[in-house]
Amino acid sequence: MLEEFKDIYDIHDWLRYVTWSGLLIAAVFLFYVSGGFPPQAWLFFFQFLFQLPRLWGAQGASVLLPLLVLLLLSLLWLACWGALFWACFALIRHHHKQVLNSMRRKGMRWLSTQAMRREGVQTTQFMISRAQQPGSPVTLPKLSLPQRFPQLQAVTLSSLATIDYNTPPHIRTPEHATSSLLVADSPFVPPVRSVSALPLKVGVGWNPGIVRQRSPNEDSVMVLQNTCSHRGELIPFSLLVVADGMGGHQHGQEASRLAVLNMMHTILQNILLSNELSDELLVDMLVGGVDWANRAIYQRGRELDCTMGTTMTAALVVGMRAYVINVGDSRTYLYREGVGLRQISHDHSVVATLVAFGEITPDEVYTHPERGKIYRCVGSDENVDVDDFAIDLCRGDILLLCSDGLWEMVRDPAIARILQQYQDPMHASAALIEAALRGGGVDNVSAVVARVM
Repeated sequence: MLEEFKDIYDIHDWLRYVTWSGLLIAAVFLFYVSGGFPPQAWLFFFQFLFQLPRLWGAQGASVLLPLLVLLLLSLLWLACWGALFWACFALIRHHHKQVLNSMRRKGMRWLSTQAMRREGVQTTQFMISRAQQPGSPVTLPKLSLPQRFPQLQAVTLSSLATIDYNTPPHIRTPEHATSSLLVADSPFVPPVRSVSALPLKVGVGWNPGIVRQRSPNEDSVMVLQNTCSHRGELIPFSLLVVADGMGGHQHGQEASRLAVLNMMHTILQNILLSNELSDELLVDMLVGGVDWANRAIYQRGRELDCTMGTTMTAALVVGMRAYVINVGDSRTYLYREGVGLRQISHDHSVVATLVAFGEITPDEVYTHPERGKIYRCVGSDENVDVDDFAIDLCRGDILLLCSDGLWEMVRDPAIARILQQYQDPMHASAALIEAALRGGGVDNVSAVVARVM
């Protein structure tokens, strides 16, 4: 009931005026009825206590009745004034928290915007250019889940080949890859081709780490592989998710679990019933899954009066195309023979921003004192921004989804060597976990390795 009142209180201005006016009227009423502050009953009660020995000697036990009446009246005014002060303090504390959250969101958005500008990403201009297209049809939402404009970031083989390990760990789309952005630039979204493909071969590694081996593992992982029929053909699809919870051991574990469950439910209830598997729809499913997870975790945090959150990266593979989302610093990599290992996702962390600004080098990320701080996660705020990408896969490609417990302990070149050495995903995931433990194992370690057969 209190949480529902807070939600309505934040939405409606009139309720805030009514609430504070009611508290003011209650304060004036209490001040008048109780005889001022402190109430007269309190003063009489303490005066009575000081004179109790003399009155007891003069009147005996008969003085206990007025003493009891004064005590009950004093407790009544104490409860009334206490409730009034508690209500005022709770509202002030709520306002303070809202102001801090607003300042934090503005600050992180500013940092993120500045970082994207330094990297040449102009999201705002892209949105404006879409809105100014004459005659663009209005596309109605296909899903009963939170919607947003499709801002698909396509990652192609040529874009992967132009990046080396000395550049910041972000994927940039080159000029000659414009054709792969047809989904984002065209008002009409073409359907995904129905391509016959064998299911992915997947291996999962999951370990609490050395330092936290006696604590609950706050990482949650999920692998879902299935087949759906679409336009007379059977299309295999796979959903891979890694979430790294935050907010204390128990709360972090619950946050990551809620994230994984909401993502799974969103994908299952939509992909199996969809008539058209377009790029826009598939990305909307993933982003919608993050939105629902964000709402569930945020509401749960308010119920427990604590801050809960989780990072999340997920990959939905349909046919020979992968759709990737991420929030936070859990990563998705693509390993391709002859090209090597490339990070697909973007880290929403302080150190990633410092790298984008040129303040530190990519190698300093692993040792920087602020490396554990992120500015975007699922569940800590009412709304969350999600990065999404699209990748065309080839046979032999390997997708790696992992938490920061892996990539902080095992550098990218070592990850590439392991994925090259172990062709079997089960052996590769086990080798990655072992390498992270040898590197220190200071955090929970999760790795999902999927090979396109």
